[in-house]
Amino acid sequence: MTRYLAIAFLLFTTPCLADIRLPKILGSNMVLQRDCEVQIWGWADPGEEVCVTCDWLDTKAIANADPDGKWRVHIKTGEAGGPHTITLTGKNRITLKQILFGEVWIGSGQSNMEMPLVKVSGAYTGIQNASEEVAAAYAPTIRLFQVGNFSSREPLNDVESGISMYGIPPAACQWRDCAPETVPMFSATAYFFARALHAELKVPIGIIDSSWGGTSAETWTPASGLKTLGYTAELEQAEKLPQQADQKVPTRLYNGMIHPLRNYKIKGTIWYQGEGNTARASKYHKLFSTM
Repeated sequence: MTRYLAIAFLLFTTPCLADIRLPKILGSNMVLQRDCEVQIWGWADPGEEVCVTCDWLDTKAIANADPDGKWRVHIKTGEAGGPHTITLTGKNRITLKQILFGEVWIGSGQSNMEMPLVKVSGAYTGIQNASEEVAAAYAPTIRLFQVGNFSSREPLNDVESGISMYGIPPAACQWRDCAPETVPMFSATAYFFARALHAELKVPIGIIDSSWGGTSAETWTPASGLKTLGYTAELEQAEKLPQQADQKVPTRLYNGMIHPLRNYKIKGTIWYQGEGNTARASKYHKLFSTM
């Protein structure tokens, strides 16, 4: 009996070998910024060798996970186009397919950015001619990624599906082709921006929506920025209030919805916010610039 108990103890206490794991922003159907160096990163067992093979490169990129299990490689992308494939090999094997090279943008801000194409609530009543616009939204070289609404006390290394807000369900946190089935709940402003850019540049477009209605610029500013500005009361809130995913606390939307994206190469950002700071508009220019 003692021997069986010892075996059972070992089964439950011996750590299992970890597979390679990627952040959600790295996946099949993604758009990588064209003609530049980008990062591929993730987690594995400490010391584990991770080999990254790209179908457009002759050489492999190899990294060993550090003592915390983190690893990253740098690879060069080519001119706009695709599709391409990336294969990652370690203790397990991951294949990312249908990758395009093009222009990558983040759309962020409050309700004017978050509002989707279709009506979902009394707060978000949709755009004019929503049904016609959705039906016409077939553009397989525009790719959409929705970051979940998630307020975090600590800076996160990966995005979360988040919570349902204003009638919008939690996010899938996956790259998806722009199509009538995928666009209805996506940011209308971000979608129309991506569509206009796609028409003008004639290259694939990746658009990442990371927005939340009714939020102030302070919630999107990292703690280092608030410290620079001398926002001691806001910093105290950020440090001391308990963790609640639905709370619009200073720095915490940056922690949960922007910080996880920091390694993903982008061309630029569009921002649609300001109403949340009307009561202290005189401070907004410096706050916004710092953010």
